[in-house]
Amino acid sequence: MIGYNDFSKLRLANFLSKETCVNNCAGYQFMGDVWTGQTVGFTECLQLQSNAMDTQSISLDLNGLDSESINKIIALLGLDIYKGMEQEQVIETFGTPLTTERFMNDRQTFIYIVGNKEQYYLSLTIHQSDGLIYVTMMNHAGTINQLADNQSDGL
Repeated sequence: MIGYNDFSKLRLANFLSKETCVNNCAGYQFMGDVWTGQTVGFTECLQLQSNAMDTQSISLDLNGLDSESINKIIALLGLDIYKGMEQEQVIETFGTPLTTERFMNDRQTFIYIVGNKEQYYLSLTIHQSDGLIYVTMMNHAGTINQLADNQSDGL
């Protein structure tokens, strides 16, 4: 899995084609903090506004990216996942999720803490017919700690 130092240097331009129009954003409210970064549709590469040099969150809309870009970023992240991965395969790879969220009837999001020394929050949204469609990976300490605290509290 990618180390924090390499993760912090990632930008969308690292893995998207040169023809892709990347938008910059600032003042973006997400996971209890204010972020800045780059977006293409629902794909995001975000840095805390207070530390805009270091990427701490990457979200990938697997239906909004070409297969070359998807393969490149997943390889860079060191994740054993692929577009369309089914729920059973996700559980086989990562185990039982720490928590599950369902915002729409046709999909659910499995949430994990992955990694040993350098831990990441990992959420994988799985559509009932299309499989894995969305990925978020964060090394944002506040998010990881909150999820770990919720698990230790039995929530």
